Amino acid sequence: MSAEQDLPQTEDEILEPDEPSVEPTETDVDSDLPDTIADATIEASEATLETREEEDAIEESVPKEEQPKQESTLPAFLRETSALVLIGAGLLLTIGLLIATAIMMDPTITSLPMTFDANGDVLTSGAPNDLYNLATVGLLAWLIATPLGAWLHWRRNAKFLAYVLWLGTVMIAILLWGAAARALF
Repeated sequence: MSAEQDLPQTEDEILEPDEPSVEPTETDVDSDLPDTIADATIEASEATLETREEEDAIEESVPKEEQPKQESTLPAFLRETSALVLIGAGLLLTIGLLIATAIMMDPTITSLPMTFDANGDVLTSGAPNDLYNLATVGLLAWLIATPLGAWLHWRRNAKFLAYVLWLGTVMIAILLWGAAARALF
């Protein structure tokens, strides 16, 4: 047999094949197909349900917090220990100076030496109540620096300046203690 014999020769042979076409009938279609798809869908749903039940069981076994964590309403600088230490130290040193001045000052003193020359002689003297001015200056410095530092700290990009300002109030209070100690002790 040659290849030419297998090919149709006329137009009628091309349009009408030798073998009749077979149309599928309802009896030829596999009747189990829809059941198989339905069974597969049901099995997949059951597997998903089992997986979800396992996940729920795992979540229930993990202890949950009694109450959700609440955000603090305090300003940010009051939540930082270093800021609190600097602010508190400045305030305590200044109030301590005020209390020390009130306790240590002798009511019988009429004047305190203020300036001295190279030989140690007193050049000027002042009233004993002028020592309270030192504590007042320290308290004013603290009252100005604390809110200004809080504002700088709030700006986020100026936190370092806030800490420098609060450290400055501590340094001012230490210097005022040095000046008052010379007159008080």
